[in-house]
Amino acid sequence: FIWRHVVGEKASQRLVLQRLKARDFLAYWLDLSSQGADYERRVMALAWTALRELADLVRMLVALPWPQQWVGCSVGLGLEAQDGADEEGQRVCVKLFDWGRSELYNEERYLKLTKPQQQACIRRWRRFVAACSRLTWEMARLVAHRCCGRRWGAVVIEVWTESPLFFGTSRRSNSTEAAKTSGKERIAFAVVDLAELRDLSKPASTFTLREFGGDRRTVGAVCASFQREAPDQRGDPTATTTSVTVHYIKFSHPLVGSQLDMTTVRVVAFEDCGSAMDSVKSDRSPAPPRACAQVLPPGVRLRDGTLSWDASVKFV
Repeated sequence: FIWRHVVGEKASQRLVLQRLKARDFLAYWLDLSSQGADYERRVMALAWTALRELADLVRMLVALPWPQQWVGCSVGLGLEAQDGADEEGQRVCVKLFDWGRSELYNEERYLKLTKPQQQACIRRWRRFVAACSRLTWEMARLVAHRCCGRRWGAVVIEVWTESPLFFGTSRRSNSTEAAKTSGKERIAFAVVDLAELRDLSKPASTFTLREFGGDRRTVGAVCASFQREAPDQRGDPTATTTSVTVHYIKFSHPLVGSQLDMTTVRVVAFEDCGSAMDSVKSDRSPAPPRACAQVLPPGVRLRDGTLSWDASVKFV
């Protein structure tokens, strides 16, 4: 990428990671799709544990009797992702680390501060607690979307593109301001009503791909296959697993023209088709409650312009 030659490899990677939203890096952190067919049940167990740990962290911070002048520590999220481990065999840790950079106050030190210093101390401490609370809220939203659905009735396959020239790279006049500054756009989508698919065991089907925004013209097709798996004996007997495999995408219009653009697919599962249709009518990218989103890795561009994936995600 061009930015790597301008600011260097390490600084470029740091810039990309710092621009990730909480919902994105939490989803990447919980990406255990390489661990086999039952990875989604392990992810759900880890997400619930991480939420409890983060909630305990916020309760501990709020319970401190005095605000702190400067907290230079960071929140560390860790999980033990061992291949073949079950839900009980994977641990989650949520810790505050790098306390050596922090200046901690007890009651005596805090009362020695002047009034302006105490106000500054309260202001910084509120920001730190608010940041930890926001991270906990994002994890709670992820759990609500990913772990609380009873049965998925519709799927939206979204096509996203991100340019290596991060700022001011939007190619479409109807892009949002966030897309114009981040270089990341939702450019096309396909809505699939699973209730209308009579045979989910078919190898693959082709669905119309429409441009996001504007007149929603047809811009290509996406080839995908779907499968429902019966619940196992350990879980809820009414819960089923829906597997979505995206094979390839072929555009009839040059929406993704640059060879430097990175194209990804975001698969969002909904409990009903009405909620799925409402999600593509709005410019807001976060999914509403009772929706679960998972992101596939970047696709491979073939010589004829087709983008190939052959990657799967599962929704429990």
